[in-house]
Amino acid sequence: MNERRKKTIISFLLSLLISGVVFVIVFFARRNYLISGYCDAFFVSGIVSLAIPVFILLIRTGSFDVLNYGMYRFFESFKKDKEKRWDSALDYKNYFGEKREKNKPVVYPYFIIGFTLFLVSIILLSIFYSSIN
Repeated sequence: MNERRKKTIISFLLSLLISGVVFVIVFFARRNYLISGYCDAFFVSGIVSLAIPVFILLIRTGSFDVLNYGMYRFFESFKKDKEKRWDSALDYKNYFGEKREKNKPVVYPYFIIGFTLFLVSIILLSIFYSSIN
């Protein structure tokens, strides 16, 4: 099994696990055991599953590199040895840019699971409203 397939399977399993945990928490926290309770739980777990890859892609663009570098320098100032890991912010950016190019995450399983859960919540919502009328 190649590395890309292994990452895809792990991403699918992780997405299912996270979505399942969020579903159970929302479903039992609301204590609404009707169709509307299922709809709410599927909706929230779908949105969480869709938000994860968005944050992964946002972080991978380097949006938080300045903040990370600043925090690294701040905590580095408290070390006894004054050896710097990176000479400048450009070195930091280049180091993590190369690291990002080598290690690309698989995010489409999160989108698939998230859209599926979101679609299930819309279907349950339409069933709920059609049963009211």
